[in-house]
Amino acid sequence: MDSKFLANVLQMERSSIVNKGPSVTGYYARVPYQILSRLSTTARVNILAEDMADFYLTDNFAPVKQEITADNLTVIGELPQELNGIFLRNGPNPQFEPIGLYHWLDGDGMLHAVNISNGFASYRNRYIRTEGFEIEQKQGKAIWPGLLNLPRFDAPYGLMMKNTGNTSTIWHAGKLLALWEAGAPYEIRLPDLETVGVHTFDGQLASTFTAHPKVDAQTGEMIAIGFAPIAPPYLEYSVVSAEGKMLRTLPIDIPAPVMMHDFAITEHYTLFLDMPLVFSPMRIMQDQLPIKFEKQNPSRIGIVHRHGDNRTIRWFNISTCMLYHVANAWEEGNEVVLIATRAPDTYLFIPQKDNGEGGDTEFEHFRLYLYRINLATGVVKEELLNSNDTPRNFLGLTMT
Repeated sequence: MDSKFLANVLQMERSSIVNKGPSVTGYYARVPYQILSRLSTTARVNILAEDMADFYLTDNFAPVKQEITADNLTVIGELPQELNGIFLRNGPNPQFEPIGLYHWLDGDGMLHAVNISNGFASYRNRYIRTEGFEIEQKQGKAIWPGLLNLPRFDAPYGLMMKNTGNTSTIWHAGKLLALWEAGAPYEIRLPDLETVGVHTFDGQLASTFTAHPKVDAQTGEMIAIGFAPIAPPYLEYSVVSAEGKMLRTLPIDIPAPVMMHDFAITEHYTLFLDMPLVFSPMRIMQDQLPIKFEKQNPSRIGIVHRHGDNRTIRWFNISTCMLYHVANAWEEGNEVVLIATRAPDTYLFIPQKDNGEGGDTEFEHFRLYLYRINLATGVVKEELLNSNDTPRNFLGLTMT
């Protein structure tokens, strides 16, 4: 197959990654199905597929498929009368046997809520009924593969990927939003957890929407990023008003499509984490995973004023690593300070066999690091917060 033609096929139109889930419009609708379906072949890594399913579909990771409502839960002791609110959790729960390589992050979103009011507690859980979820439920089977596979370039029902809404939630401008970083938010009604529908900020959402937006406690603004895994702009930056209006969305230039799962804000600045976890879709044609940690690429932190743009952003190189999540960020004089979870590399939480005699499964080891970025001198200082701390894997389990 001609490499230039493949490149053209993979050069998705900007509008195809927005809203409910990536869809095919314009040029892609005219490409013959026989060609697109060849690009949709998943990696044939049978042993890895079995390992992933054994780990991420069993035991504590096993799907919870039943939706229930339990009122008047038994309370051991006493709940204070003045304690009122909802404890809410989002997470993946595939409703059908997955297609291709299954990753923990792939399952259909499900919300779990414990409602506490007037000394009583109740529980309910509900699937987030995204467009892809509803289609698969009607068909009685999985249609779209997940993160470790190529999108469905043949676009069944007009979607290349299924927006699962399964990663997190945020409350902003009087709305609860369920989030998945490769599509639009879904609005959820409280307290019954019913899905209202896709939320595009009155049609102004022009990119994907991060699973970890930040709300400024002083201004009420919600700051968001959106990454694109195939075609530029690979990163876009949005500011939403306290009232829930999309104020602006701007492209930020980065050299490659990377997974930018989190970011940070301070009083005046926004910090981007350009780490070398790179999307390379054509790798799958050689039976390799389409996403890889490219150690030869730099790890960088980008800093821009809250209402700045691509012309005013500054990039600061740090030692090669992967920063998945941030813990905090603030300003001290000329310095911007960031605390984040750091691993020297990453294999995307894919189970790795221990090379030692024990034969145990290994995962990435994370430690909290502090970064001091001096905007006046350009100097970056990195510091392990507690050198005596025992490393922990992404599940929070002590590693020995």
